[in-house]
Amino acid sequence: MRRFCVSLVVVVALGGCGSHSVLPANSLAPAGGGSIIPQVVQKGGGGQWVIVPVATFAALLGPIVTGPNGAMWFLDENAASLAQVSMGERFHEFRVNGLNGNAVALTVGTDGKCYINDETTSITRVTAGGVAEQIPIPSGDGTQIDSNGLGPDGNVWFPEYNHIGKVTPAGVITEFAYPTQPNVNLYGGVTAGPDGNVWFTESSNNAIGRINPSTGKIKEFLLPQFCIPAAIVTAKDHDMWFACLITTPTVGRITTAGAIKMFPGGGSFSSNETEQFGAVGPDGNPWFASANNNL
Repeated sequence: MRRFCVSLVVVVALGGCGSHSVLPANSLAPAGGGSIIPQVVQKGGGGQWVIVPVATFAALLGPIVTGPNGAMWFLDENAASLAQVSMGERFHEFRVNGLNGNAVALTVGTDGKCYINDETTSITRVTAGGVAEQIPIPSGDGTQIDSNGLGPDGNVWFPEYNHIGKVTPAGVITEFAYPTQPNVNLYGGVTAGPDGNVWFTESSNNAIGRINPSTGKIKEFLLPQFCIPAAIVTAKDHDMWFACLITTPTVGRITTAGAIKMFPGGGSFSSNETEQFGAVGPDGNPWFASANNNL
């Protein structure tokens, strides 16, 4: 079980005050009882920042992505729902039937649908209209904390406890066992590499994995120091960067050839980070945020 500080707002940056898109007419009714107009607006250098209060009483907001309709979509773990805020500054939250309260990974597939990992034995897929379906994982293995992601083959890839899996737009799931077993991968992240492979973290094995989407062949790269790797992203230098779930702030870098370098940061965390999200910023550099309010 993960522990979080509860966040009650969503912050979006808007490029200006031009025309705004509206929500599609077939959107479901919001779980919280209607749309909410932003209450706080701050105009600063280069952009307009809008704070949008969420509709649920005790929201626990998770990862955020650009949705298929141009709105920003994100997970609300406490409400077991999928939410969106439009560029027109309006918020809607949709209950997702069958979604577990530990929904922690979200990505948009090539089919324009949102794919969600919720630490269960299925993948939840949701259309822009709010229609959800659960796709069972054949082995019965479960998804875990940190991420799923779009692979270079057009499929959505996701780490499981004992496998790395993929789901096609047709809803077919294929799993590949980690070479090192037993390997209860609790905090696996995943990213598409510049070499056409899918790269992922193995937290319990303290390793980075690489899988060829065409052949399913996996190679593991053991890390040179204790790390518990979690979130992983591909940066502008064409290397994969990952963050460590340890009390000493540390990130690592691995090249497509498997060369690894670790970069310890200053200071320390009060406790081991229990969840992380990673993304590449507009500067092309990797950014990591943790559940314990560290960036």
